[in-house]
Amino acid sequence: MSRNSLAAVLATLEVLALERVSEDHHYKLISALPPWLQAFSKSPILKSKSFRLKGWFDYLDYFLEEAENYWRSEAPRSLRSLPWAEEDDNSAELYLEAQATRTEEDKKLLLIQAQPISLEQRRSLLQTAREAALVYQRFQREQEKREVLLHSIVHDLKGPLAGVVNAFGLLAAKPEMRGEPENILKLGERQAFKLEALIQDILESFSAEVTALQEFRYESWMAPDLLAVAKQAYQLFEPLFAKRHVRLELDSRLQEIHHRRAVADKDGLERVFNNLLENALRHCPIFSTVELRLRQIHNRLRVEIQDEGPGVPVEIENELFQKFSRGGKHKGSAGLGLFICRLNVERWKGRIGHHRPTEGGACFWFELELETRPPSESLASIGPR
Repeated sequence: MSRNSLAAVLATLEVLALERVSEDHHYKLISALPPWLQAFSKSPILKSKSFRLKGWFDYLDYFLEEAENYWRSEAPRSLRSLPWAEEDDNSAELYLEAQATRTEEDKKLLLIQAQPISLEQRRSLLQTAREAALVYQRFQREQEKREVLLHSIVHDLKGPLAGVVNAFGLLAAKPEMRGEPENILKLGERQAFKLEALIQDILESFSAEVTALQEFRYESWMAPDLLAVAKQAYQLFEPLFAKRHVRLELDSRLQEIHHRRAVADKDGLERVFNNLLENALRHCPIFSTVELRLRQIHNRLRVEIQDEGPGVPVEIENELFQKFSRGGKHKGSAGLGLFICRLNVERWKGRIGHHRPTEGGACFWFELELETRPPSESLASIGPR
């Protein structure tokens, strides 16, 4: 079928056909505008032949993520969405359905069509929506119960633990406790501090899980400067590495990411940097080097933290970013730092992982979408996976 014939068929069926240009949800129009689209004056498709298809319809945003996964896979069949309802500018209800497919030339196509729907189908959709709302409400109540319970437990543990830490400190300060008794007391004090850090890690892990399930409400002005956050983390950790006779190096070739902003929130990004650097500090040997590198790869920003430690044991590689995963024989961690990193990065629609450098050690990395819009651009949302 010729291109003109295909366009004629799409126009007859009133199908909106779009070709995916890049993974950051940029598309271009390859069909005529169907009549039903004219009733959506705020549609980004009406403004330009090349556009970012995000924030137009909430349900479509979720389907775009599924479509990206489909296009990355080798699945031969196309991917269809469920029908969903939208109101146009005249408050008329319209049912739409989307389909992701690919051509023999591996072009990624998104087709959107208005669907006639019967009264019975409408009732079925409404019933499904009501049932989903009830399930979500029950889930929210359970989450609230868990949160109250966990905070109560943490509060009840932290109080007595603070008393234990203070008691160890007061006893160690007494003159008669010099020598071996003082060493024993300081050992107890260190273990108490580790227990306090463990309790805080568990609380942060739970908070990160709850946050990951919530919609990431995002505006372009929120996008943090990646280099600024990296430098802040470097300044915080460099003295800690030096104390262990480890050199922390910040990549000197940083011109390419100067003033590059990432799709993330600043507090969460700082936590990811801190957790990964703390992980490197815990595992690197003395008199070694840890490198902090930043790169731009097409429309994504990549951060790498490489150490000269023993590397990640093969048997835990697949569980590395899971809850309570711990790297080999190293102590002092509950195995929650990398898990929290993964929850944050995936919430921003980024990627995180690790690889084995040929020269040894371990290299942990994460990639985030480059924010190209001006800070004044309107509100968008990135939902959970």
